[in-house]
Amino acid sequence: GVMPQALRSQFRVPSKAVLIEVDGGVCRLQSRTTKGTEFLTEFRLDEDPDLNEVEQRKMLISMTEQIVLLLPDHYVLSKIISLPQATSSRLENVLQFEMDRNTPFKAEDVYFNYQILNHDTAQQTIQVKLEIVTRTVLDELISQLVSQGITPSSVVPQSLSVSEIDNPAMSLLPRQNG
Repeated sequence: GVMPQALRSQFRVPSKAVLIEVDGGVCRLQSRTTKGTEFLTEFRLDEDPDLNEVEQRKMLISMTEQIVLLLPDHYVLSKIISLPQATSSRLENVLQFEMDRNTPFKAEDVYFNYQILNHDTAQQTIQVKLEIVTRTVLDELISQLVSQGITPSSVVPQSLSVSEIDNPAMSLLPRQNG
């Protein structure tokens, strides 16, 4: 980079993750390290991006391994469904196929994650927790963030515990194949 080393070290955030919280149009960035979370900055999503601030934000998050959008719970539909145990090997496909039976949405209109909660061997069923967000909501939010210099690597429901945030299976973004 062009920035002198002495100046660059002041910006360096040796964090495992930057957490993005969105609350009523206000976006807060926090770094999460082994020592805990630390407030970085906040800004309004609905204001025109200030180019200097966008560059500063890009710098703040450039040193991090993960940029996680904590999606407010009111955007996320969470549902527990019961499926035949035989479906567990192709669960993602089954959930896509069954989406409009289990939710008010079609599979192509949503992003989702799932988690097997338990296996009932007597009944030959599995309990699956399904979490979905509509594509229109998440795409709009991500495009606002990108215009402000932030591209999330993962999107998870805000209600997740800290230990679950790092689990790639919990991300609502489509899984990248390859």
